[in-house]
Amino acid sequence: SGGEDSAGVTADGRRNSLCIGLEKGDLWGRYHFILGEDSGFNVLLANAIVEHYRRTGLTHPLDLYVRVENSVADGNLHAWADNIAKGLPNLMVHVVCETALMAAAYIDDYPILWGRSNPLIRSDVTTGLAEGEARILLIGFGNRGQQLLNVMIENSQFLGAEKEDGAGREPVPVSFDVVDGDDGTRLRYCERCPEVFPSYHVEFFGMNALGEDFRKEFLDSERLFSYGRIIVTTGDDELNVKIGDVIRSRFLRSGRPLGLERLFVQLQSKDVYERVKAAYGRVSAAPGVAQVGLQAGGIEFFGVWNRIFTVENMIGKVAEYGARLLNWRYCQPEFVSRPK
Repeated sequence: SGGEDSAGVTADGRRNSLCIGLEKGDLWGRYHFILGEDSGFNVLLANAIVEHYRRTGLTHPLDLYVRVENSVADGNLHAWADNIAKGLPNLMVHVVCETALMAAAYIDDYPILWGRSNPLIRSDVTTGLAEGEARILLIGFGNRGQQLLNVMIENSQFLGAEKEDGAGREPVPVSFDVVDGDDGTRLRYCERCPEVFPSYHVEFFGMNALGEDFRKEFLDSERLFSYGRIIVTTGDDELNVKIGDVIRSRFLRSGRPLGLERLFVQLQSKDVYERVKAAYGRVSAAPGVAQVGLQAGGIEFFGVWNRIFTVENMIGKVAEYGARLLNWRYCQPEFVSRPK
């Protein structure tokens, strides 16, 4: 990442050049981003920058953004980020969680309520009440799958028709079927979030997505066609593409339209993304967004790195101001000066 007041550092073998730059005093810019794919190495680079800042007595404002793969596994890094900058009032270290950014970008680009091509839930603009139902199949329940489930649950609390007894509104049904061959993922998730499975419509299927059980339960039954959205995020790009192709082929053989924004496959690797794009893809876009993902043969490939690691996603100044302005409007009955 660059710009007149930002600097970018990647962790793919460039520590020597970073150290040379630090010795020359080239720690310029307000915002610095360490976005290498190795979380541990990113932390080492961040430590080197902070120690240089401390040792040389620098005082200019500096915000350091450090990429980690998963905020759950690396939760202690948030405490590290707070502690490492103690005594340095003008230096801030921010942990950038890749999976959290990916999930947030996904729900922004493909909201359950206002989907661009395939809205699962529709809203009455006059009453604000929602109607319809959504069934979502999530294949893969590692770090990325869990983040996606969380963000979809958070963004799928809609009020529908009035209850028969007149006591409030019925919630619009949104259900999630989760598939993963490792039952340990469910157990670990339930330890961290014990309220999700009993409180929401979430069912877990402990099976391999390319195995015989999955074929019988989903591919060879009508169940597969009941989902308004199918998301593949196993953590393995090659496997994701293969599973997505199997599901797409099942729709083609059935003669049923797959449609747009129904089957989603996550890609992490730049190499796999470029190969898929070169083979049969086209870049998809949304209003106000230069690039959302890659649409190929009825499959929406998401998680594109240049959609996730944007300055706005990581720094969030515009979103922060918007949230403050919304809070001001909500809380103030009479006119007061706007937040600065």
